[in-house]
Amino acid sequence: MNLRKSWSLWCVLAAVAALTVGEVRGEDTIDIPKPAAESQGSPANLRSQIYTHPKRGFTIAVPPSAQVLEKNEQDPQISIRSRKGYVINVQSGMTKRETPLAEMPRFLEERYLGEGKPWTSRGAERRVTVAGLPGHEVQYEGNNTRARVIIVRGQESDFVFIFFAAEREFQKLEHEFDWVLTHFRPGPNDLPQPEAVFSIKTKEFSHPGYGFTILYPADWVYTKPAPMTAMFSGKEGSAGYSAIVSVQNVAPRGAKDSEDAARMALADLRNYLAGTVRKLVYLEDRPWVYERDDLKLNGREVVMSYVHAGQRFQKRIVVVPRPFQAIAHIWSYTAPVDVYPIFNRIAERMLKSWTVLTSTGS
Repeated sequence: MNLRKSWSLWCVLAAVAALTVGEVRGEDTIDIPKPAAESQGSPANLRSQIYTHPKRGFTIAVPPSAQVLEKNEQDPQISIRSRKGYVINVQSGMTKRETPLAEMPRFLEERYLGEGKPWTSRGAERRVTVAGLPGHEVQYEGNNTRARVIIVRGQESDFVFIFFAAEREFQKLEHEFDWVLTHFRPGPNDLPQPEAVFSIKTKEFSHPGYGFTILYPADWVYTKPAPMTAMFSGKEGSAGYSAIVSVQNVAPRGAKDSEDAARMALADLRNYLAGTVRKLVYLEDRPWVYERDDLKLNGREVVMSYVHAGQRFQKRIVVVPRPFQAIAHIWSYTAPVDVYPIFNRIAERMLKSWTVLTSTGS
């Protein structure tokens, strides 16, 4: 995580504990506890407790070094305070679906970002998935502390997770925040709802020069995150937001022909994942044959599971050589492990609709 500096040691950022989703209330601050000398270790290896929200029904694991404080008895906003020297605030409220997730942090920033305020600058941001729900993370910095803010959208509730600690302790403590997020489970009314196996209406991706077409659900969106790459997923705020199907064309340097390109592209992808994710496990690795009309391409299918940013994902990759060119087509489906089976059939239907074009004019 690329997090930077935040405010002075132990006390100012705790004002964020007053946040209710979509609004900011000026309430008493909660001081960040000073770190106590204690044995190191992952929370998973120690005894933890499970907190259940009395109104919204979500559960969250509390690290053994921490205690939970509540505000507002009817709809508690909770603060997890650790003797190790960090605070995790968890707030929840009715979802503000009219406000995109990426815009939700502005409610916090109006009060906490700027000159004379706890946060002096805004850092990196990204979309995330927590317990199968779409989310948006923003990082903040000040003088001597750092903060991570993650806003997650359920079917009925929005959730705000805020982690902050002293700068000098931040990197060694943020794994506990990732662990807490991994063990968060939304209540029954906020669980992601499975979408139709394939919408009755579909759209076709067909762009000149890409060399393929593919169908995708009409209520999904596509983006082009890189040259010769098409990425498809559910709209922001939908259950399919974290289910991503992509197709890209790769021309490995030094490839002699299409078969060589396919082998090299897959090897490069394996090496990249091995160097950027944790706990990589290969579940399937086998030949895969593309057959449509008179075209037959011998490729490879790989299914893997791995941990990234504290969350476990599953990825399916299909690599085939592009006819008559030193290029590989790479199709993939990636989702958090609890989301993967929900949209696997949609991904499979998309794969079956994938058509490799051999006409250079297509």
